[in-house]
Amino acid sequence: MDKIGRYLEIVPLPLLLVVVVGVAVGFLAIPAKYRMPTALSLMMIWLTLGEMVDLGLIQPIAKLTGFAMYGLVAVTAWLDPTPRRRTPPLAWMYLVIAAVAFIFILTVRDLALALAIRMQWMILVVAALSVNRTIVDEASLQRVIRAISLGLALALLLPLSDLVLHPAQSFHGVGRFFPYGTNPNHIGVLFALAAPLTLYWAIRTHILLLKPILIGFTAVAVAMGLLTASRSTMVVMIGASFPLVVFLTRRPVLTAIAGLILAGGIAWVFGFAGTVKLERFESLETGRLETGKRYLTNIIAERPFLGLLETEGESFLRSESTGEAHAHNGYTETLYVGGITYAMPVFFLVAYTGLCTVRTWKRRRLIGADPLLINLLIAFMVMTYAHGFVNHSLYHPTTTLSFFHVLLSVFFMGLAMDLKHGAQAPLAPVHEDPGLPYSDYGDEPPDDDSAQCAA
Repeated sequence: MDKIGRYLEIVPLPLLLVVVVGVAVGFLAIPAKYRMPTALSLMMIWLTLGEMVDLGLIQPIAKLTGFAMYGLVAVTAWLDPTPRRRTPPLAWMYLVIAAVAFIFILTVRDLALALAIRMQWMILVVAALSVNRTIVDEASLQRVIRAISLGLALALLLPLSDLVLHPAQSFHGVGRFFPYGTNPNHIGVLFALAAPLTLYWAIRTHILLLKPILIGFTAVAVAMGLLTASRSTMVVMIGASFPLVVFLTRRPVLTAIAGLILAGGIAWVFGFAGTVKLERFESLETGRLETGKRYLTNIIAERPFLGLLETEGESFLRSESTGEAHAHNGYTETLYVGGITYAMPVFFLVAYTGLCTVRTWKRRRLIGADPLLINLLIAFMVMTYAHGFVNHSLYHPTTTLSFFHVLLSVFFMGLAMDLKHGAQAPLAPVHEDPGLPYSDYGDEPPDDDSAQCAA
């Protein structure tokens, strides 16, 4: 039976409607300016719940209503009482490609599941485009990233609770962390996103009492990432954190304090763990490269132009007719689904986003926003696309990474477009001099005299 059918057997449709309507009504009681940030934070938690198969009725409800959570983010963003940013023309390609993707799944065996995933991806794209329109200056950018960070931090408490309450069962006897039955490679995305973002806010917050708490969340994310024994998780986490590490090397006192809290937090988390397969980090050898090669040479090469549309009764998720495992590669999976016809525009967006990210990085000091945050988001963009070579979550709407990926892609397209058209400090508040450059890692912009000298 199809996954959708199994979920609907567990969760009655009326109950789903009650959950969706209840959440929607609850949001009406929230002041308008807080609705979108609340929806973003809740979405991070909701998507995590949808992966935790051992949570009973909660998991299928969260899984089946994931589309509604993206819809809630989209609606609250459209109704947000803030100024609006123009959407880059090429960003609309995400929506066009999402619509065209339905054509390539018409012949698959698991059509209901494929339709559900494609529909959820389309709503995700609408949500990301809508949220990006609210980012008009540094304050609104920080507002969005802060809401996402808060949701990720709270979501960390879910796997942590399983580790504390069921330390033996959560490892399934194989030395890898399966919080509430979640695949380590799937939950690892949560840790890879949460660790750098919570560390950034620990650095930037002016509330001293919050600093150790946020660093504690960073430590928990790093520790649980290690417990998954997922090499891709740790590579993304380290790569995204690189700008923060560079910054901390220039702040020895803060670095020492952060290091002590991180070490203590990691040791505390590891105290609940049993035997962990940390030896997996000693080698980068993986069978995924061989799996990807077989997909390219044995499956995709036989139907290179239209993908699944040239087959009958094949699975949307993997090539069951050849006995292959999941491709574990976002780019290979794109070719598997729609061949070159579908993959070319997708890959074009990857290349164009990369170009826009490079343009933004070159002029990061003139954007009018915290250069440390811009550098962090650039690092995330790079590592997200690198992660796509070993994990399919890049284009799967059931993970937090997929939404973050589209949001950052559209964001950098917009910044590059503004800079190309001669905009000065496109994210600076309108009352400030748009010509003020930031230093690479400074906390404050220079004064007027230094700006005039630079000019």
